[in-house]
Parts: sequence; structure tokens; C-alpha cells
Amino acid sequence: MPVIEQARGDLYQFLERLDGSSLSGIQKCWGYQYLVLPKMKWILAIYDIPASTVLKWEQRVNRFLRSWLGAGHTLSKICLFSRDSPVALPIDSLVDTWKVEKCRLQQSYKYSPDDFIRSVAPKVRSGRVWNAEEVLEEAERDLVCESMLGMVQPGKRAGIGFGEWKKPWEKMNTEERKKAAIERVQENLNKERVVEYGSLELQSGWARWREDVLALDLSWNSLFKMGDSMVGFILRAVYGTLVTPSLAVKWDEAEDGMCKLCRTERGTLQHILSGCKVALEQGRYTWRHDKVLNQIQSQVAYHLDKRVNNPKRSVSLQSSTIGFVSAGAKYNLLIVQICWSPRGTSRQLIFDDDDDEEELRHPFPLRMSQEQTAIFVTIDCRGGLPHATNVW
Repeated sequence: MPVIEQARGDLYQFLERLDGSSLSGIQKCWGYQYLVLPKMKWILAIYDIPASTVLKWEQRVNRFLRSWLGAGHTLSKICLFSRDSPVALPIDSLVDTWKVEKCRLQQSYKYSPDDFIRSVAPKVRSGRVWNAEEVLEEAERDLVCESMLGMVQPGKRAGIGFGEWKKPWEKMNTEERKKAAIERVQENLNKERVVEYGSLELQSGWARWREDVLALDLSWNSLFKMGDSMVGFILRAVYGTLVTPSLAVKWDEAEDGMCKLCRTERGTLQHILSGCKVALEQGRYTWRHDKVLNQIQSQVAYHLDKRVNNPKRSVSLQSSTIGFVSAGAKYNLLIVQICWSPRGTSRQLIFDDDDDEEELRHPFPLRMSQEQTAIFVTIDCRGGLPHATNVW
């Protein structure tokens, strides 16, 4: 059809213009999400474009998205558009958009204010592989069943009553039902994608430890602050598309697959990021730890300069002592007459007195006199993160 060919040409032209512009990769992805995709929604809804054609268009779109994100050309679309991933991106799939818009069109026929249209009950043509009417009916049936069951315990480690209350189906008006049905269609599409995680042994390794870590905030604001290089590294590290010696040995005969620093272990992603002893001795693993300490130090220095060590602020000379607090008791921690002077995070904790005290190996150094109170801040991640692959 000439209309379909014109739509394909317009889509490719939009992508080529974005790719040839001087924008950053994240900005190009934003342009696709909020400029290109909205222009295609109406075309995908009203014209009889088969699913196979939209799938070919999406393959072309995904090439540009992988290039703009720096995620590697081998990244699967299952991971690229996943909503359950710890690094889920705010980008919609073209095929999922086509399915959602077809369901919206089917809804407009079903809930049309025209009696003649409702009596005819037209069906949206979407090909033989996927049927919009059946998917919409399945979504509404799920909502009716949930309304009959009531509020149940979600699949989380929480107590009874945890979770967001949802309005029952029978108490919704027409607009609320339409919105809830479309949201359920999108949720069911994501569940279909979850089933395919098992087909990707390497790129879906995060599915084994996603419940043990907090998901990274990859909103558009965070993406712009991180930059292209940081976002690309995060996606490659989590999805296992970083070119490591253990992967390069599969196609490079000259590669031995060993770590280039220690030469004793295989150069896997887990070993390179958190297991090489040589990298640990060289201080390559302390960057994230030091960044956290720098944030704590900046906040402590601010309060010391503005509040504790401020000469304009009256400070009581009487020091309060806090005794042993039994279980269940309440107390307020009051710190008075403390004059701290942070010295940076690269040296150890040093007291002003010359007594032969045991050396204190503490990452957050504070200079203070002998009669003053010291509060130690220690960051220990040994029990906080799971020992699994691709945890960055």
C-alpha cells in the first residue's frame, strides 16, 4: 500500500535526521520517544499495517537506539524495553505501541456514543498473529477477576495490606475502565516479555538478583545527568554485553581469556569489576566507596561550618552524657561543643594527642582533641550486595 510505504519512509527519515544531528545519544533517544513515536501512533492505529511490517520497522529503530545508548549491537530487544530490569529505560517499543494503539481504536468502537457503531461492533484488523479484540477482552476479564478477589497480598516480602488500593471494576466509570484496560494491556505485554528472559542466558543474568538490589533511577533527568558514556557502561555491565577477555576468546583465536592484570584468573565481568586482587591493590575498586565518603564529608563540613563551629551561634558549655538505654526506651541524641575539622578521605583518622593509641584505620578522618567526642562513620558493603554477576 502507498500509505504504508509513505509511513515507512517518514519513520526512516525521522530517524536519519536524529542520527545526523549534533545532539547527544540520550537527547536522540528522547527525540525518538517524544517526537518520532507520537507522530507514528495515529498511523499505526488507523491503517491496516500487519504485525510483520511493524516488526521490520522496529528492527531498524532498535539499531539506532542501541547506537545512541552505546549498549552494544548485540543487546536484545527483550532487555532494551524491559520494565522489570534494575536499569529499565523510559523508552517504548514500536511493536508494543502498535498493539496499544490498536486496542485504543477497538475501545473507541466498543464505547462509542453512536448507537449505530455500537450495534455494528466493528473489529480492528491487526493480522492473523495478534488480535486486538481478544487482547482487550482478556485485559478487561483480568480486571473483573481482580475486583472479585479484592485486595490480596502482592508478591513482595511485606505484611498484609501492603500495596496500592485499586478501585474495583464495577465502581469505575467509562473513562476509568478504558484507562485501566489499556494499562492492563501494557502490563500483560510486559509479562509476555518476562517469559522470554530464560532464552537469554547471558543478557538476562540480572533476573537472578534483581530482587536483592535497588533499581537504578534511569528517568530522563537522571540520564541527562549521567551522560552517554556512563549510561552505555551501565547497560553493558548489567546486560553482559561488555567485551571481556572471557567473551573475546569465543571469536578471537589469539585471545586466551585470562585477566590482563593478574594473569591468574579468567577475565570475566565479575572478576574485572569486583574480583581482581591486582586491581584491588592498585585502588581501582575504591572509587565508588570514596564518592560516598565525599558526599558524607561535604554534608558534615557544611553543618560544622554553619552550626557547630559558628561563633555567632551560642553553644552550651555543659556536656551531656548518655547512659545505657534499655530495649524499648526512647532518648534524644544531643551533641554539644564539638569542633571537628575534616581533612579529606585519603588519609586515616588522627587525634591531636600524642598518646600511643592503636592505629585507627577509618575512611572518614576527623581531627579533634582528646577530650572531645568522636562519632565514627563506617561504610561496610560486604553484606549489602549479593555476590552475583553483573551487579554494578
